[in-house]
Amino acid sequence: MILWPWISSTALAETFLPTALQAEGLLAVFASGLVMIFLSRAILGPRVLPELALISGWGAFALVLTLWGATSPQSMAVPAVILIGIAAIGALTPRGRLAAPDLIAIGRLLVLGIPLIAVLAASYPSGPDTFTNQLPNAAYLYDHHQFPGAGRPPMLALWPAFPYNLQLAAFLPSLLVPAYPPNVLTHVNLLLQLAFALLLARSLRGPQSVSDEAPSWAAVGGGILLTTFLNPGFAPSVQFSGYGDPAVAVTVAFAAWQAERLLAALAGDRSIPEERLTLVFVLLAGAAVKQVSIFLMASIVLVAFLLGAFDRRIGPARAFLSLATAFVPAVLLVAVWRFYVSTHFAPDDELRFLPFNEWGFANLPAILKNMALHIWERMPFFVLLYGVGLSAIPVLIRRGLTPAARLFMMTLGVTLLYTGFLVFNYIAHFEGEIGASAHSFFRYNTHLGLLATLAIVVFARESWIRRGAPELGRGWTAITIAAIVLAVAAPIGIAGWVRGDRRQPQPLLWDLAAWAAPQLHDDDRVDLLLPGDNRSVAFMLRVAIAISPPFHTLTNFGDVPSADAVALDGARQNGAEYALISCISPKLAGSAVGQALELPVGQAALLASDGARWRLIGTHPYPSIPAPERWTTELSPGPFCR
Repeated sequence: MILWPWISSTALAETFLPTALQAEGLLAVFASGLVMIFLSRAILGPRVLPELALISGWGAFALVLTLWGATSPQSMAVPAVILIGIAAIGALTPRGRLAAPDLIAIGRLLVLGIPLIAVLAASYPSGPDTFTNQLPNAAYLYDHHQFPGAGRPPMLALWPAFPYNLQLAAFLPSLLVPAYPPNVLTHVNLLLQLAFALLLARSLRGPQSVSDEAPSWAAVGGGILLTTFLNPGFAPSVQFSGYGDPAVAVTVAFAAWQAERLLAALAGDRSIPEERLTLVFVLLAGAAVKQVSIFLMASIVLVAFLLGAFDRRIGPARAFLSLATAFVPAVLLVAVWRFYVSTHFAPDDELRFLPFNEWGFANLPAILKNMALHIWERMPFFVLLYGVGLSAIPVLIRRGLTPAARLFMMTLGVTLLYTGFLVFNYIAHFEGEIGASAHSFFRYNTHLGLLATLAIVVFARESWIRRGAPELGRGWTAITIAAIVLAVAAPIGIAGWVRGDRRQPQPLLWDLAAWAAPQLHDDDRVDLLLPGDNRSVAFMLRVAIAISPPFHTLTNFGDVPSADAVALDGARQNGAEYALISCISPKLAGSAVGQALELPVGQAALLASDGARWRLIGTHPYPSIPAPERWTTELSPGPFCR
């Protein structure tokens, strides 16, 4: 992949200049972040760190909207507006107001983060999972202000019954803009990762300091780099997408951080209720991002309990009482959602376990072999993750239950539990080859990557303090300067790698969707004729059409992996009002219907049906772009005449 492929002014403008809607969506996401911070402070008080307040405010927001949406068909905008009002009142009171160190920390984060924000400002959604559930589910909330379900407006998502915490985080900013911003999920994930970068920056100068002093410019730059470009688990196609994985990774790290603070409070003389209540809302944020989220939150709570139970200053009774109290609201939130799913969705509306007689026990050797292969291919990341885990016991023995030792132990415990859980899923959930191949093993393990990074940073700081905080000399000065320079320069210098959404044929797909969308109407039946597609283009294209201006409520799509006269006639007989042909082949152009409509070879075409015959609305040419050497492997090239 070329790091800087845009050498023409037109390409630069298309890449870096957001549309008005994209810019509005970006600003709305960051404005919503402030709302969540002020909401959290109104609940938890002024001592909560702003980055921690962002996550816990998201948890409060998700709790209220999930309870409302699961129990009432009324607009979810009602409780959202009430929460915005509470946040606004909190911002005007001493309890919720941001102090000078908070404002300085946020200001430094935004200044050093501007290049990264600018590179992603004009980004488009990308990645298969974004279009099967994340993005269409978020668009549904925007369109209807309620959860989908039986007896409600039709659903576009393949899995509309997935958890909704990430979509709820995107619901608030979507209320602040005139139309649905297609990249809102990407920007929510960016905001969450910047919040974690600020937590890392604070950890670089001492995790137990609260908010008496803002992290330095160098610490903030280092936090951004360690969260993104210098992190072995960083993959922009995941971290800068609409996937739920970045949000899961952030909430896992914040939950571990806050669980450690609660344990430290139990072992010392800090305020226990304050730390416990903060953990309640962090766990609420993380419990319903993906189906696996509740397991990860439970794993953190379990490991934290074991650490507290074996700490003579705490003991099992106090550890259980505090951590169970913190975890119960998250369990209840998931239980409410599960009840809603059981009463409003069909079984195929979410991913479920296979019947026991279909479990792939025979695939276990292949699963373990392919897990090992994934580890080998992503060795730097797994060295980080497993290195922290394997070092946990020696660190605990040498240092006792320090913050770093607790975070190392949490990394070890959660990694062991999660690895076993993934193996179980490959046997009990994934069918055939997809399970045997240990599908997305690296991506799933990135859920733990930021936790391991946090543990390393806290350990490094702790080690420095234990040595008497010696002067680090000129070499450290050079490192601090480099952290600032790289945080600013790296996003621009490797923008081609960061902006995976610009890899072909994704821009071609969005251009095709933007051309076709204005010709369609609400609730139309549209058949997509996509020669050579494996359904990857079909899933993405139908969502892209639905969320492209003028934003129709389109849910009735059909798709076939061919574009000939037979497929066209089949679409008409199936009642399609429109047929979008992504690539007119010579065979179709030379057929009787192709000649009658004068279909040009190598272009896309949109046809309308009156029930008896097709009428040509227009054709869409493709630019002369070579393919598919540098095209993304996530989309088939065939539908684009390549």
